[in-house]
Amino acid sequence: MNRIKATLFFSFFLCATSSIFPTKKWTFMVYMEAANDLEIFAPRNLRQMQQIGSNENINIIAQHNVYEKNTYSSRTFFIEKGKRKLLKERHSTNDTGEENLINFCCDTINTYTADYYALIFWNHGTGAIEPVFKSALSSTDLFSLTNFSDFFEKKNKGFAPIQTSLKNSTQQKYKGICFNDASGKFLTEKHICRALKTICATSLQNKKLDLIGFDACLMSMIEIAAAIEPFAKTMVASQDVERGTGWNYHYALFPFSFTSLTPQDLGKHIVNAYKKTYQKIADFTLSCILLEKIQELISNVSRVAYLLQKTTMNSDDKKIRLSVKNSRNKHLCTYFEEPEFIDLHHLYNNLLINLEEATEAQQQKNTAIEDLKKELSIGKSLIENAVYANTTGTAYPQAKGISIYFPEYSIHSSYKKCCFAAQSHWLSFLKTYLSAYK
Repeated sequence: MNRIKATLFFSFFLCATSSIFPTKKWTFMVYMEAANDLEIFAPRNLRQMQQIGSNENINIIAQHNVYEKNTYSSRTFFIEKGKRKLLKERHSTNDTGEENLINFCCDTINTYTADYYALIFWNHGTGAIEPVFKSALSSTDLFSLTNFSDFFEKKNKGFAPIQTSLKNSTQQKYKGICFNDASGKFLTEKHICRALKTICATSLQNKKLDLIGFDACLMSMIEIAAAIEPFAKTMVASQDVERGTGWNYHYALFPFSFTSLTPQDLGKHIVNAYKKTYQKIADFTLSCILLEKIQELISNVSRVAYLLQKTTMNSDDKKIRLSVKNSRNKHLCTYFEEPEFIDLHHLYNNLLINLEEATEAQQQKNTAIEDLKKELSIGKSLIENAVYANTTGTAYPQAKGISIYFPEYSIHSSYKKCCFAAQSHWLSFLKTYLSAYK
C-alpha cells in the first residue's frame, strides 16, 4: 500500500504540470499482460496497431509485460504508423500487478491528454468467479490440461483434474484477469476496482474512463459491469471465450485513420470489427454495454430475484417451481464455455414463457406471479437498451450481450465477495434455489 500511496502522490504532482503534447480526441491504452501462454500473440496485435498508428485523432499507447531471464519486464510503447517507439522500460524481480497498471495509466493520461480515454485489458479472463488456486501452475496448464469448465470449483470438490499437482501450493482465492504465469498472480476484482479508482481520482479529476475493453474471455457479465460502472462509461467484452488472436486492432482502430468517434460509436465499431474478424466461426460473441444504464438493470435483476424467491421457490405449486428450473436448464438456455454463465435475456424470456404456461390453468391470477412477469418484461427492455451493440456467431442466436452467474449445484465461494452480490438479491435467490433442488 505504501507504493500505491507513492503513486498517488506522483500522479497528483503530474496533474499539476501541463502536458507537452497537444490534446487529441482519444488516448487509447492497451495493458498487455503477456507473461503467459498468450505471449506469442502480443507481437501480432502490436503490429496491427502499427498499421494505423497514432495521428492527429488518437494516441495509441501499449504496455507490453513479459517475463524473461528471470525478470519481469514492462515496456511502454508509443505506437506510430509502421513502428513503435519505446517510451519507458522497467525491470523488476517482483510482479507489481496493480501498481504497474496504475503507473501505466496515470503516466499515459498525464502525458497524452485527450478528450476521451480508453483502457483495454489484454489477457485471459474468467468472468464473475475466481480460479480456486494461486499456484506454480501456469495459465497454459490451467487452460489446456482440463476442460475449461473444470477450471472452476464444482460441487465443492475443487480443481479435481489436477488436484494432486497442487499439494504444495498455497490455496488463495483470486478473480481472474491479467494472468502472470511466472508469479502465479493476477488482478482480482478488488485490485481492478482499486486501481481504477486511483486512476480516475488522480489523473481524471474523478471523471470516468470513456471506454474499458476486455480483450479476454467471459467478461461480458452483469457482475463485471457492476464492478467497473463507477469508473467507466462504456464496456466492450465477450460473453464467451476468445481465441488467442483476440481483437484485430487494425480493424478496431481503422476509423481513426481519417476521423474520430464518440465512446459509444467506438464501442460499436469494435464489436463490428470483431464480427469481421471471426464471421466464419460459429462460436464468438462481443458486445458494447452502456454502463450508465447498468444500475437500472441491476435493480431490476434484484427485484426479479426477490420475486422469484418469494413467489416461486416458496410455492407449493410444483409447476411454478419447475418453470424456474426449466428456464435455467442449459439445454434450453444459452450458456457459454463455462456452463454456469448463462445469457440473462434468454433466461428472462424462458421465465416469461414457462411461468405463463405454469399458471394458464389457474382460475384466479396470482398477483405476485403477475408482478414477476412484469419485471421480467421490463428487464428484457433494459438489457436491450443497455447493450448498444452485440454480435454473435451462429452457435449463439439468442445471446443478447450480457451473462449472469447461475450455478446448477453450488455457489462458488468467490462469488459471495463480488460487488454485484452485495448490490442485489441475486445471491440470496441462488441460495434458496439450490437448497430447494438438492
